[in-house]
Amino acid sequence: MEQQLDPKNNKYLNGDNAGKNNMALDYKTIIIAKPEVYDGITKESAVALFKADQEVQGAVKAALIDRGIQQLKERTGYTNSHLPSSSPVDAEPFSLDGITFKLFTTVRRNNPQYEPAYAKIQGFLELLDKDWRNEVRKDGVRGYLNEATGAKEPFVRWDYLLSNVYDYISQGVKLGVENKFKDVIAPNDLQQSLDRLVIPVAVMENFDIQRPGAARLWYQACHFYEDVAKKTVEPFKKELEGRAERAGELEEEEEVVTRLGFIERMPAATQEHWEQVADYLFKVQRVPSPRSEPGKALKRIFAVPEKKEKGELPVVITGENYQEMLKAFKPNVAKSLPRWKVIENYMGELVTFYYGVDTDAKVQEQFPFLPEYRVVKDDKDLFVRVRAVHARMQALEQDYSKNRLLTRHDVRPLV
Repeated sequence: MEQQLDPKNNKYLNGDNAGKNNMALDYKTIIIAKPEVYDGITKESAVALFKADQEVQGAVKAALIDRGIQQLKERTGYTNSHLPSSSPVDAEPFSLDGITFKLFTTVRRNNPQYEPAYAKIQGFLELLDKDWRNEVRKDGVRGYLNEATGAKEPFVRWDYLLSNVYDYISQGVKLGVENKFKDVIAPNDLQQSLDRLVIPVAVMENFDIQRPGAARLWYQACHFYEDVAKKTVEPFKKELEGRAERAGELEEEEEVVTRLGFIERMPAATQEHWEQVADYLFKVQRVPSPRSEPGKALKRIFAVPEKKEKGELPVVITGENYQEMLKAFKPNVAKSLPRWKVIENYMGELVTFYYGVDTDAKVQEQFPFLPEYRVVKDDKDLFVRVRAVHARMQALEQDYSKNRLLTRHDVRPLV
Protein backbone atom coordinates (compact mmCIF):
# COMPACT_ATOMS: atom_id res chain seq x y z
CA MET A 1 0.00 0.00 0.00
CA GLU A 2 1.25 3.47 -0.87
CA GLN A 3 2.03 5.60 2.18
CA GLN A 4 1.81 9.38 2.07
CA LEU A 5 2.95 12.00 4.56
CA ASP A 6 0.69 14.69 5.95
CA PRO A 7 3.01 17.75 6.17
CA LYS A 8 0.93 19.27 8.97
CA ASN A 9 1.59 16.57 11.52
CA ASN A 10 4.24 14.32 9.94
CA LYS A 11 1.89 11.32 10.15
CA TYR A 12 1.28 8.88 7.32
CA LEU A 13 -2.11 8.83 5.62
CA ASN A 14 -3.74 6.04 3.69
CA GLY A 15 -6.40 5.77 1.05
CA ASP A 16 -8.32 8.68 -0.40
CA ASN A 17 -7.19 11.22 2.20
CA ALA A 18 -3.63 10.86 1.06
CA GLY A 19 -4.35 12.18 -2.40
CA LYS A 20 -5.49 15.52 -1.02
CA ASN A 21 -2.04 16.54 0.14
CA ASN A 22 0.20 18.74 -2.01
CA MET A 23 3.28 16.97 -0.66
CA ALA A 24 3.12 13.21 -1.05
CA LEU A 25 5.79 10.82 0.15
CA ASP A 26 6.15 7.15 -0.56
CA TYR A 27 9.24 5.03 -0.29
CA LYS A 28 10.65 6.37 -3.57
CA THR A 29 9.67 9.98 -4.24
CA ILE A 30 8.63 13.26 -2.69
CA ILE A 31 6.22 15.25 -4.85
CA ILE A 32 5.83 18.97 -4.17
CA ALA A 33 3.01 20.73 -6.00
CA LYS A 34 3.63 24.38 -6.81
CA PRO A 35 1.53 26.60 -4.52
CA GLU A 36 -1.07 28.89 -6.07
CA VAL A 37 0.17 32.25 -7.30
CA TYR A 38 -0.61 35.36 -5.26
CA ASP A 39 -4.09 36.75 -5.85
CA GLY A 40 -4.57 39.33 -3.12
CA ILE A 41 -4.68 38.90 0.66
CA THR A 42 -7.09 35.97 0.52
CA LYS A 43 -7.46 32.61 2.17
CA GLU A 44 -6.10 30.87 -0.93
CA SER A 45 -3.02 33.09 -1.05
CA ALA A 46 -2.44 32.61 2.66
CA VAL A 47 -2.57 28.83 2.32
CA ALA A 48 -0.22 29.02 -0.66
CA LEU A 49 2.25 31.18 1.27
CA PHE A 50 2.25 28.80 4.22
CA LYS A 51 2.88 25.81 1.97
CA ALA A 52 5.63 27.64 0.12
CA ASP A 53 7.32 28.48 3.39
CA GLN A 54 7.11 24.95 4.77
CA GLU A 55 7.71 22.86 1.68
CA VAL A 56 9.74 24.94 -0.78
CA GLN A 57 11.60 27.64 1.09
CA GLY A 58 12.26 25.34 4.03
CA ALA A 59 13.25 21.77 3.26
CA VAL A 60 14.02 22.04 -0.46
CA LYS A 61 16.26 25.08 -0.14
CA ALA A 62 18.26 23.87 2.85
CA ALA A 63 18.58 20.18 2.00
CA LEU A 64 18.91 20.39 -1.77
CA ILE A 65 19.55 23.82 -3.28
CA ASP A 66 22.02 25.21 -0.73
CA ARG A 67 23.91 21.93 -0.41
CA GLY A 68 24.19 21.70 -4.19
CA ILE A 69 25.54 25.25 -4.42
CA GLN A 70 28.16 24.47 -1.77
CA GLN A 71 29.26 21.28 -3.52
CA LEU A 72 29.46 22.96 -6.92
CA LYS A 73 31.62 25.77 -5.53
CA GLU A 74 33.94 23.24 -3.95
CA ARG A 75 34.72 21.97 -7.46
CA THR A 76 37.01 25.00 -7.99
CA GLY A 77 39.49 23.39 -5.58
CA TYR A 78 40.15 26.67 -3.79
CA THR A 79 39.44 27.23 -0.10
CA ASN A 80 40.47 29.73 2.57
CA SER A 81 43.42 27.48 3.33
CA HIS A 82 44.28 26.92 -0.35
CA LEU A 83 44.32 30.25 -2.21
CA PRO A 84 44.93 30.69 -5.94
CA SER A 85 48.09 32.52 -6.99
CA SER A 86 46.10 35.28 -8.73
CA SER A 87 42.64 36.83 -8.45
CA PRO A 88 40.20 36.53 -10.08
CA VAL A 89 40.80 33.15 -11.67
CA ASP A 90 38.41 31.11 -13.82
CA ALA A 91 37.84 27.48 -12.96
CA GLU A 92 37.91 24.83 -15.63
CA PRO A 93 34.30 24.41 -16.91
CA PHE A 94 32.69 21.08 -16.13
CA SER A 95 29.44 19.31 -16.97
CA LEU A 96 27.03 17.25 -14.88
CA ASP A 97 23.88 15.69 -16.35
CA GLY A 98 24.35 17.73 -19.53
CA ILE A 99 24.53 21.01 -17.58
CA THR A 100 27.69 23.09 -18.03
CA PHE A 101 28.98 24.98 -15.02
CA LYS A 102 31.40 27.89 -15.22
CA LEU A 103 32.75 29.27 -11.96
CA PHE A 104 35.42 31.74 -10.92
CA THR A 105 37.28 32.51 -7.72
CA THR A 106 38.21 35.85 -6.17
CA VAL A 107 40.43 36.39 -3.15
CA ARG A 108 39.33 39.02 -0.65
CA ARG A 109 40.14 40.20 2.83
CA ASN A 110 37.48 39.54 5.41
CA ASN A 111 36.14 42.71 6.99
CA PRO A 112 38.01 43.90 10.08
CA GLN A 113 36.21 43.93 13.42
CA TYR A 114 35.90 47.69 13.37
CA GLU A 115 34.03 48.21 16.62
CA PRO A 116 36.67 46.66 18.93
CA ALA A 117 39.46 48.25 16.84
CA TYR A 118 37.78 51.65 17.16
CA ALA A 119 37.48 51.25 20.95
CA LYS A 120 41.14 50.19 21.27
CA ILE A 121 42.36 53.17 19.22
CA GLN A 122 40.33 55.56 21.34
CA GLY A 123 41.72 53.91 24.47
CA PHE A 124 45.25 54.30 23.09
CA LEU A 125 44.71 58.03 22.48
CA GLU A 126 43.14 58.53 25.90
CA LEU A 127 46.12 56.82 27.54
CA LEU A 128 48.57 59.08 25.69
CA ASP A 129 46.69 62.15 26.89
CA LYS A 130 46.42 60.84 30.45
CA ASP A 131 50.15 60.02 30.61
CA TRP A 132 50.94 63.51 29.38
CA ARG A 133 48.79 65.14 32.04
CA ASN A 134 50.42 62.92 34.68
CA GLU A 135 53.88 63.85 33.36
CA VAL A 136 54.59 60.31 32.23
CA ARG A 137 56.83 60.82 29.22
CA LYS A 138 57.38 58.22 26.51
CA ASP A 139 59.07 57.93 23.17
CA GLY A 140 56.82 58.95 20.30
CA VAL A 141 54.99 61.67 22.25
CA ARG A 142 56.13 65.31 22.53
CA GLY A 143 54.64 68.53 23.80
CA TYR A 144 54.04 71.40 21.41
CA LEU A 145 52.30 74.71 21.82
CA ASN A 146 48.72 74.88 20.66
CA GLU A 147 48.51 78.46 19.43
CA ALA A 148 44.73 78.43 19.74
CA THR A 149 44.87 77.74 23.52
CA GLY A 150 48.33 79.11 24.30
CA ALA A 151 49.23 75.92 26.18
CA LYS A 152 51.34 72.88 25.47
CA GLU A 153 49.58 69.61 24.76
CA PRO A 154 50.62 66.11 23.64
CA PHE A 155 51.46 65.39 19.99
CA VAL A 156 52.01 61.80 18.88
CA ARG A 157 54.55 60.82 16.25
CA TRP A 158 52.64 60.07 13.04
CA ASP A 159 54.21 56.67 12.32
CA TYR A 160 53.83 55.57 15.97
CA LEU A 161 50.12 56.37 15.76
CA LEU A 162 49.57 54.65 12.40
CA SER A 163 51.50 51.57 13.49
CA ASN A 164 49.23 51.10 16.50
CA VAL A 165 46.10 51.86 14.47
CA TYR A 166 46.83 49.15 11.92
CA ASP A 167 47.89 46.69 14.60
CA TYR A 168 44.37 47.02 16.01
CA ILE A 169 42.51 47.08 12.69
CA SER A 170 44.35 44.06 11.24
CA GLN A 171 43.59 41.73 14.16
CA GLY A 172 41.62 38.80 12.79
CA VAL A 173 41.85 39.96 9.17
CA LYS A 174 42.78 37.18 6.74
CA LEU A 175 42.56 36.43 3.05
CA GLY A 176 39.79 34.13 1.93
CA VAL A 177 38.16 32.92 -1.29
CA GLU A 178 34.78 33.60 -2.82
CA ASN A 179 33.75 30.96 -5.34
CA LYS A 180 31.00 32.27 -7.61
CA PHE A 181 28.99 31.16 -10.62
CA LYS A 182 29.91 32.79 -13.92
CA ASP A 183 27.40 30.87 -16.00
CA VAL A 184 25.16 27.79 -15.84
CA ILE A 185 24.11 26.45 -19.23
CA ALA A 186 21.34 23.85 -19.20
CA PRO A 187 19.55 21.94 -22.00
CA ASN A 188 16.30 23.41 -23.32
CA ASP A 189 14.14 20.73 -21.74
CA LEU A 190 15.17 22.02 -18.28
CA GLN A 191 14.00 25.56 -19.03
CA GLN A 192 10.32 24.66 -18.80
CA SER A 193 8.33 25.75 -15.77
CA LEU A 194 7.20 22.86 -13.56
CA ASP A 195 3.87 22.55 -11.78
CA ARG A 196 5.26 19.78 -9.58
CA LEU A 197 8.76 19.00 -8.39
CA VAL A 198 9.47 15.27 -8.06
CA ILE A 199 12.37 14.47 -5.73
CA PRO A 200 13.66 10.89 -5.39
CA VAL A 201 14.12 10.17 -1.70
CA ALA A 202 17.41 8.39 -2.33
CA VAL A 203 18.79 11.53 -3.98
CA MET A 204 17.44 13.90 -1.33
CA GLU A 205 19.11 12.02 1.52
CA ASN A 206 22.78 13.03 1.84
CA PHE A 207 22.47 15.00 -1.38
CA ASP A 208 25.50 14.69 -3.68
CA ILE A 209 25.48 16.90 -6.77
CA GLN A 210 27.79 14.51 -8.63
CA ARG A 211 25.43 11.51 -8.45
CA PRO A 212 23.64 10.75 -11.74
CA GLY A 213 20.50 12.89 -12.01
CA ALA A 214 21.36 15.06 -8.99
CA ALA A 215 22.53 18.10 -10.97
CA ARG A 216 19.42 17.99 -13.14
CA LEU A 217 17.23 17.83 -10.04
CA TRP A 218 19.17 20.69 -8.44
CA TYR A 219 18.68 22.88 -11.51
CA GLN A 220 14.94 22.19 -11.60
CA ALA A 221 14.65 22.83 -7.84
CA CYS A 222 16.41 26.20 -8.20
CA HIS A 223 13.99 27.39 -10.88
CA PHE A 224 11.03 25.96 -9.00
CA TYR A 225 12.11 27.84 -5.88
CA GLU A 226 12.68 31.12 -7.73
CA ASP A 227 9.29 30.87 -9.44
CA VAL A 228 7.47 30.24 -6.15
CA ALA A 229 9.30 33.07 -4.43
CA LYS A 230 8.50 35.52 -7.23
CA LYS A 231 4.85 34.61 -7.81
CA THR A 232 3.63 33.40 -4.41
CA VAL A 233 5.80 34.66 -1.55
CA GLU A 234 7.18 38.08 -2.43
CA PRO A 235 3.90 39.73 -3.59
CA PHE A 236 2.09 38.60 -0.43
CA LYS A 237 4.83 39.89 1.86
CA LYS A 238 5.10 43.15 -0.06
CA GLU A 239 1.38 43.82 0.39
CA LEU A 240 1.60 43.03 4.11
CA GLU A 241 4.55 45.39 4.47
CA GLY A 242 2.57 48.10 2.70
CA ARG A 243 -0.34 47.65 5.09
CA ALA A 244 2.01 47.74 8.07
CA GLU A 245 3.59 50.93 6.78
CA ARG A 246 0.22 52.58 6.23
CA ALA A 247 -0.87 51.55 9.72
CA GLY A 248 2.38 52.95 11.08
CA GLU A 249 1.65 56.37 9.59
CA LEU A 250 -1.07 56.73 12.20
CA GLU A 251 1.45 56.15 14.97
CA GLU A 252 4.47 58.20 16.04
CA GLU A 253 7.15 58.41 13.37
CA GLU A 254 9.99 60.77 12.77
CA GLU A 255 11.74 62.12 9.72
CA VAL A 256 15.39 61.11 9.54
CA VAL A 257 17.86 62.96 7.33
CA THR A 258 20.59 60.60 6.17
CA ARG A 259 24.21 61.68 5.68
CA LEU A 260 23.56 61.97 1.94
CA GLY A 261 20.66 64.35 2.55
CA PHE A 262 17.78 61.96 1.86
CA ILE A 263 14.73 62.06 4.11
CA GLU A 264 13.38 58.76 5.41
CA ARG A 265 10.46 58.02 7.69
CA MET A 266 11.50 55.94 10.67
CA PRO A 267 9.26 54.61 13.44
CA ALA A 268 10.14 56.07 16.82
CA ALA A 269 9.87 52.54 18.26
CA THR A 270 9.31 48.98 17.05
CA GLN A 271 5.90 48.63 15.42
CA GLU A 272 3.94 45.39 15.09
CA HIS A 273 1.15 44.88 12.61
CA TRP A 274 -1.06 41.81 13.00
CA GLU A 275 -3.43 40.59 10.34
CA GLN A 276 -5.62 37.47 10.29
CA VAL A 277 -6.31 35.86 6.95
CA ALA A 278 -8.54 32.80 7.12
CA ASP A 279 -6.91 30.33 9.51
CA TYR A 280 -3.54 32.09 9.57
CA LEU A 281 -2.19 34.96 11.64
CA PHE A 282 0.45 37.16 10.04
CA LYS A 283 2.74 39.57 11.86
CA VAL A 284 4.94 42.24 10.33
CA GLN A 285 7.48 43.92 12.59
CA ARG A 286 9.06 47.27 11.63
CA VAL A 287 12.19 47.69 13.71
CA PRO A 288 14.18 50.95 13.70
CA SER A 289 17.81 49.95 13.93
CA PRO A 290 20.23 52.89 13.86
CA ARG A 291 23.80 51.68 13.68
CA SER A 292 27.11 53.48 13.89
CA GLU A 293 29.68 52.68 11.21
CA PRO A 294 33.10 52.87 12.88
CA GLY A 295 34.77 51.40 9.79
CA LYS A 296 33.90 54.49 7.75
CA ALA A 297 35.17 56.77 10.52
CA LEU A 298 38.50 54.91 10.65
CA LYS A 299 38.88 54.95 6.88
CA ARG A 300 38.14 58.67 6.76
CA ILE A 301 41.15 59.36 9.00
CA PHE A 302 43.61 56.50 8.39
CA ALA A 303 42.89 54.90 4.97
CA VAL A 304 46.05 53.82 3.14
CA PRO A 305 45.73 53.94 -0.69
CA GLU A 306 46.55 50.65 -2.32
CA LYS A 307 48.38 49.98 -5.54
CA LYS A 308 47.15 46.70 -6.98
CA GLU A 309 48.24 45.27 -10.28
CA LYS A 310 45.82 43.17 -12.29
CA GLY A 311 45.65 39.66 -10.93
CA GLU A 312 47.53 40.40 -7.71
CA LEU A 313 46.15 39.11 -4.45
CA PRO A 314 45.05 41.73 -1.90
CA VAL A 315 47.31 42.46 1.06
CA VAL A 316 46.35 42.53 4.73
CA ILE A 317 47.52 45.95 5.94
CA THR A 318 49.28 45.71 9.31
CA GLY A 319 51.36 47.86 11.61
CA GLU A 320 54.47 46.34 10.01
CA ASN A 321 53.72 46.80 6.30
CA TYR A 322 51.55 49.94 6.06
CA GLN A 323 54.59 52.13 5.28
CA GLU A 324 55.67 49.81 2.48
CA MET A 325 52.21 50.20 0.93
CA LEU A 326 52.37 53.98 1.32
CA LYS A 327 55.75 54.07 -0.43
CA ALA A 328 54.52 51.77 -3.21
CA PHE A 329 51.64 54.12 -3.98
CA LYS A 330 53.65 57.36 -3.80
CA PRO A 331 54.44 57.50 -7.58
CA ASN A 332 50.68 57.28 -8.28
CA VAL A 333 49.52 60.14 -6.06
CA ALA A 334 49.98 62.97 -8.57
CA LYS A 335 47.96 61.29 -11.32
CA SER A 336 45.40 59.59 -9.04
CA LEU A 337 44.34 62.58 -6.95
CA PRO A 338 42.73 64.50 -9.86
CA ARG A 339 40.79 61.37 -10.88
CA TRP A 340 39.35 60.71 -7.44
CA LYS A 341 35.93 62.25 -7.14
CA VAL A 342 35.64 61.42 -3.43
CA ILE A 343 39.09 61.37 -1.82
CA GLU A 344 37.98 59.63 1.37
CA ASN A 345 37.25 56.48 -0.62
CA TYR A 346 40.98 56.10 -1.20
CA MET A 347 43.02 58.16 1.26
CA GLY A 348 42.61 59.14 4.91
CA GLU A 349 42.96 62.65 6.30
CA LEU A 350 46.19 61.92 8.16
CA VAL A 351 47.72 60.18 5.15
CA THR A 352 47.54 63.42 3.15
CA PHE A 353 50.37 64.78 5.34
CA TYR A 354 52.60 61.82 4.47
CA TYR A 355 52.26 62.55 0.75
CA GLY A 356 52.41 66.32 1.22
CA VAL A 357 49.06 66.87 -0.53
CA ASP A 358 47.38 68.47 2.51
CA THR A 359 47.83 71.90 0.85
CA ASP A 360 46.11 70.81 -2.36
CA ALA A 361 42.92 72.84 -2.97
CA LYS A 362 40.80 69.75 -3.68
CA VAL A 363 42.08 68.01 -0.55
CA GLN A 364 41.41 71.05 1.62
CA GLU A 365 37.90 71.39 0.22
CA GLN A 366 36.98 67.77 0.99
CA PHE A 367 39.00 67.56 4.23
CA PRO A 368 38.26 70.87 5.99
CA PHE A 369 39.29 69.45 9.40
CA LEU A 370 42.99 69.17 8.41
CA PRO A 371 44.14 72.41 10.13
CA GLU A 372 42.87 71.09 13.48
CA TYR A 373 45.49 68.35 13.48
CA ARG A 374 48.20 71.07 13.60
CA VAL A 375 50.80 68.66 12.22
CA VAL A 376 54.36 69.57 13.23
CA LYS A 377 57.42 68.48 11.25
CA ASP A 378 60.34 67.86 13.59
CA ASP A 379 63.47 66.74 11.75
CA LYS A 380 62.18 63.85 9.60
CA ASP A 381 59.22 63.02 11.80
CA LEU A 382 55.62 64.26 11.74
CA PHE A 383 53.71 64.87 14.97
CA VAL A 384 49.94 65.24 15.21
CA ARG A 385 47.70 66.52 18.03
CA VAL A 386 46.46 63.63 20.14
CA ARG A 387 43.33 65.49 21.24
CA ALA A 388 42.46 66.44 17.67
CA VAL A 389 42.57 62.81 16.50
CA HIS A 390 40.49 61.72 19.48
CA ALA A 391 37.91 64.46 18.96
CA ARG A 392 37.75 63.74 15.23
CA MET A 393 37.02 60.07 15.84
CA GLN A 394 34.22 60.93 18.25
CA ALA A 395 32.68 63.41 15.81
CA LEU A 396 32.82 60.97 12.89
CA GLU A 397 31.20 58.29 15.04
CA GLN A 398 28.15 60.54 15.16
CA ASP A 399 28.34 61.54 11.50
CA TYR A 400 28.74 58.04 10.16
CA SER A 401 25.60 56.38 11.41
CA LYS A 402 23.14 54.39 9.37
CA ASN A 403 19.40 54.47 10.02
CA ARG A 404 18.10 51.06 9.00
CA LEU A 405 14.52 49.84 9.04
CA LEU A 406 14.36 46.06 9.53
CA THR A 407 11.20 44.24 8.47
CA ARG A 408 10.44 40.84 9.98
CA HIS A 409 7.66 38.43 9.01
CA ASP A 410 6.01 35.70 11.02
CA VAL A 411 3.11 33.44 10.06
CA ARG A 412 1.38 30.83 12.17
CA PRO A 413 -1.74 28.73 11.71
CA LEU A 414 -4.56 29.31 14.17
CA VAL A 415 -5.57 26.24 16.11
